[in-house]
Amino acid sequence: MDAPQKVPGTAAPAAVVTTATAAELSFLIHLQKRFSNQLGFLPRGALVEYIDAGRAKIVEENDQPAGYIITRARLRSAKWCRPVTQAAICYDAQRRHLGLALLAHEEAEARRDRMEALQAWVAEDIDAMHFFRAAGFTVVAARDPKNARGRRLILMRKSLTHTPHADFWQPPTVAGCVPRRIITTDCELVTRPG
Repeated sequence: MDAPQKVPGTAAPAAVVTTATAAELSFLIHLQKRFSNQLGFLPRGALVEYIDAGRAKIVEENDQPAGYIITRARLRSAKWCRPVTQAAICYDAQRRHLGLALLAHEEAEARRDRMEALQAWVAEDIDAMHFFRAAGFTVVAARDPKNARGRRLILMRKSLTHTPHADFWQPPTVAGCVPRRIITTDCELVTRPG
């Protein structure tokens, strides 16, 4: 287990981000059920694997778990991206920068691993779209997968370098993926810069 990381610029007292342990599995399952409409579903066995691999992080506030983030390499559409698979904060702990603390922790780890961007596939119709935009992510592409809820998924990326990777705006080769220059969302018409 890594040492707790105090994240500057977050709510007082400072948020603490640690690698999740088996003892926090029930918390991850509880929060995943609470936000099942937004997160989808990861089976218990998968959550255990992410914990064992160190890919699940917990943010604490007042010595209590308040949220988590999971990253998993196989959802990476580019070798230079760190994928955010799931992120959730307890209702009563939202709007206190705990989600930003989790992202800051992942950014630091991604930079250490020489990654050049974070990325997340986000359902277009949930509040997380606004959170990721506020955290500095931009829309890159969209796709309409055949999923149970019929949701459009938006690929969002955040560059971790001064100049984005040469392929930052390149949509992944995923069936049904559309480049951002032709995406419309509920908030805006998005066009590629330049």
